[in-house]
Amino acid sequence: MKKILFVLVLFLISCSPPIQTTIIDNENLRVGEIGLPDLYCDSCASNSEVVLENLNGVVNANVNFDNKKGIIIYDPNIISKEELLLDSVIQYYGGIILSDSVCDFDELLITCN
Repeated sequence: MKKILFVLVLFLISCSPPIQTTIIDNENLRVGEIGLPDLYCDSCASNSEVVLENLNGVVNANVNFDNKKGIIIYDPNIISKEELLLDSVIQYYGGIILSDSVCDFDELLITCN
């Protein structure tokens, strides 16, 4: 019985679709700041952060409940700033684009133009 289960697991793994990887273009990274005025708790901010981080093309996301804003570093060749707002969770919290700028990769997360 264990052998049959083992063979079945191997078969399912071998039939799984290949994992798709996306190459991020570090030279073109942008930083978007979004407002989330309808956040009402820290858990909502954490939820929003996870949603944003799981978007294809997003390198990093940080959502702050206190100021009701999110900072997202993303590759515009993969995802547009408008697409950052399309998820229903982000829409539920009233997501709006506040700013968008080119990020200086040498000082990533510190200085953006």
